[in-house]
Amino acid sequence: MISIIIPVLNEERALEELLPLLRRQAPDAELIVADGGSDDQSREIASRANAHWVESATGRGAQMNAGAAAAAGSILLFLHADTLLQDGWPPAVRETAGDERVALGAFRFRLDDDAFSCRILETGVRLRSALFRLPYGDQAFFLRREAFQQAGGYPEWPIMEDVELVRRAKQQGRIKVLSLRATTSARRWHSNGFFRQTMLNLSTIIQYRLGRPVDDLAWRYRRSARAVAVFCKLPSPGSVKTRLAASIGDGDAVKIYKRMVQHTLEQVHKCNAHGRTLIFYAPETAEPAMREWLGKRHRFFPQHGGDLGDRMLDAFRRAASNGVRELLIIGTDCPGLTTSHLDQAFRALSDHDIVLGPTRDGGYFLIGADRPLPCLFKEIAWSTGAVFEQTMAIAARESLHVAQLEKLTDVDTVDDLDHYPALRKSII
Repeated sequence: MISIIIPVLNEERALEELLPLLRRQAPDAELIVADGGSDDQSREIASRANAHWVESATGRGAQMNAGAAAAAGSILLFLHADTLLQDGWPPAVRETAGDERVALGAFRFRLDDDAFSCRILETGVRLRSALFRLPYGDQAFFLRREAFQQAGGYPEWPIMEDVELVRRAKQQGRIKVLSLRATTSARRWHSNGFFRQTMLNLSTIIQYRLGRPVDDLAWRYRRSARAVAVFCKLPSPGSVKTRLAASIGDGDAVKIYKRMVQHTLEQVHKCNAHGRTLIFYAPETAEPAMREWLGKRHRFFPQHGGDLGDRMLDAFRRAASNGVRELLIIGTDCPGLTTSHLDQAFRALSDHDIVLGPTRDGGYFLIGADRPLPCLFKEIAWSTGAVFEQTMAIAARESLHVAQLEKLTDVDTVDDLDHYPALRKSII
């Protein structure tokens, strides 16, 4: 029997497509979903597909080892949740795994995108696999249970666990790459950019081969999976800083708003710890105008949802689906925001569940987490002085470990400008 082990962390959308497909392709296979702490609907989706649910510490190595330990099959197939296998694969896997000369098998790499850049990347992966027999984990490794055990399983490292497993397997026998495709999501390449992601992967493997510690490599790679999401609006009179505009007029309110957005983006771009800048804009039709205003160096997403909580939760989920593992959401109303606040927030996420930057009016100017946490965005009285207090109460109820930044002042009214004399002078 083939046991298919799928490591997940909040992969409900991917599982909804993957598990029914696997049930059709391999009805006799054992499906094991190895969870690293999901708080979405992954478990319910796995249950509907009659998949075995296994919980473990977060980390692909640990999750796949936990899945392998629970597996009953003689052949173990490790499959990422965002990877789909070509029809007809079970006989090929059984035949390859049955060859005692083969220690580990994998599939041919393909991305789910028709762009020419994807075909170039796939060609490079095929050459690497053919010349060096070095497939990566998104090519769906499979091997006999005894071969997996002889290799010592996956090292429970923060990165390079798949490359190390291949290295160990090579000491036992051949590495064979099938002609059948494993089609994986291009979300990481879209999020980071094809050239940037490819160069990151290449430089990481080279440094690993040169002996650089995996913890150092993980920190570097983890930074590429970080992002700052900036919530902002198209600066139209009557739609931004309306309470401020009541005192100083729409024209000056728009002028101040633009200054604050510029300041915010300057601080984000100077942040040492973050990888990408995501602009979540409103209204939904404003992308061309936002690109013309803010330039093309960012990724742009329309804000989706009802209240602010819905929109922030949607941002966390969309960022996660684009390969982001640590996200900070900030607004543009706080001229006191500095690069050091952002760096401090990312550092805090290494040993806290969430980080909050409180404001003096009872809200917060920043919220960060390493995963979507729906509980933090429900039952909150948005746009009131109770937002921060209610969020902290929910975090305590859910036993979430919270880091706090220093308290800053938002600019909502003309009196708030007293905290920022330079901003006030800009309209005199």
